[in-house]
Amino acid sequence: MMRLAIVRALGAMALGLLAGLAAIPANAMPPAGICRIGQALDAHRNGLALERSANWKGARSQWLELARMGWSPAQSRLARLMAAKKGGGAKPGEAVFWAALAGRAGDGEARALLARQGRAPDQARIAAWRPTPQSCKPSAAPKVRKGKPPAETVKAGGAVFHLTYRMRLGPEVRAGFRRTLSRSLEMAAREPGASGSLLGLIKAFEIAPGDRYARYVGWVPHKKRHFIRLTIGNFSDKSPAHLGRAIWWTLKRRIYDTLPGASLIDPYLRQIGGKKILGSVYPDIRNDRYFKIIEQAFRMVKRLPPKLSRFIKIVDEIHYNPSSRHYVRGGTLDAAAAYYNRILSREGHRLIFFRRNVLYSSPLFFLRSFVHEGTHAMQDQKAWRYNHEIPQMRIRLKNLEAAGKGNTEAARNLRAEEARKFKYVLRWYKGKETPTGLVPDIAFECEATLNEIETVRAAAGSPDAMNDSAYVKLCPEARRRLIRWRDASFAKSRRR
Repeated sequence: MMRLAIVRALGAMALGLLAGLAAIPANAMPPAGICRIGQALDAHRNGLALERSANWKGARSQWLELARMGWSPAQSRLARLMAAKKGGGAKPGEAVFWAALAGRAGDGEARALLARQGRAPDQARIAAWRPTPQSCKPSAAPKVRKGKPPAETVKAGGAVFHLTYRMRLGPEVRAGFRRTLSRSLEMAAREPGASGSLLGLIKAFEIAPGDRYARYVGWVPHKKRHFIRLTIGNFSDKSPAHLGRAIWWTLKRRIYDTLPGASLIDPYLRQIGGKKILGSVYPDIRNDRYFKIIEQAFRMVKRLPPKLSRFIKIVDEIHYNPSSRHYVRGGTLDAAAAYYNRILSREGHRLIFFRRNVLYSSPLFFLRSFVHEGTHAMQDQKAWRYNHEIPQMRIRLKNLEAAGKGNTEAARNLRAEEARKFKYVLRWYKGKETPTGLVPDIAFECEATLNEIETVRAAAGSPDAMNDSAYVKLCPEARRRLIRWRDASFAKSRRR
């Protein structure tokens, strides 16, 4: 009986507590912290669904919480609701205020709305506005690959970020990276429209290999892993502000790319020829000229036959990475004018980097480079495919041998095919063995150079366009092809 009385008493207390919670107005409940990009995207989409069902108050409530933490797409949507006088009354100038905040962060819809309102925003209020901080616990440390250093943490702006490495580095180097990344994140929070709350949505950072002058900031190509990948060259700047700016714009792109109808005015990104063309965040680099010359090069792509244009189709992103006065100098800058980055690339995320300054280049040079580096992308794709086919081929060979069919024609053909693919994989990933050790296999560069020559011909260029190629001298077939082309051009001019 005593136990029954206790159970009844606890049940009554629970019912009373639930009734008390139900009596509290919904808008008085403490908001749940939005601590992950996925949570913020879901909240924004919920607002869109409520807006479609004409639940203006519900949509306004969803977007107001996001807007207060600095989420510019929600600020823009909130401004539109207020301008249309939907979802409840708003003070005069509120729509303009939220539109101005979103427009400052690059929201295209907000800037268009602001222009239509014909009312100047309160600049003093905008300058004094601060986002609502989010109280979030650090997420669980990400899994680290076997043989790699354990995950570390970086603190900045009240948020905690995990940091992992794709290579082994000494403790002093790692400590220096943590300090630089922390300062960069503090600088990122000072970018127009930025906030520590939004930066806290990033789950982790991953440091990838790269040379001293390479710069890459981008998301790890995995839908459920909100990791930003950085190459070690980003830590060789005179100021951490540039890395901070790159991180902030990388975060904004993820947000706007995922939301339907959201429009971001991005000074560092263009969509040209179906590719992402990314400029440089360094102020001494002329992105306008770079975007213009890329557009000219893609107009020339239309002249190429399918056997050459396929080397451009495989590429997903093209990055501009010339030398900047903001770099800390040390060692020799790689002479490569353009290169395919196979460390960062994978299927659906293949990257080309341009190092030559566009002030000293032509659209034809970029076209040649697209095909040359795209050839390497296709070689990389082929090596990856072979590398995954080889274990299955070896299993089939074992089964044939176990069945007493190891000397059949089918087994011999399979063994020869496996050896050919294994040799290709070794040459691509390890290089060619010589008496002095492993060296890069020039055959891959020769294949790319031959495709480059055919590209110049298809674009109605001159054989002299290949004079700046260092690989022509190393590839006998490339030299022969250029000589035949020059001879044919000379004979044609004589007939005229």
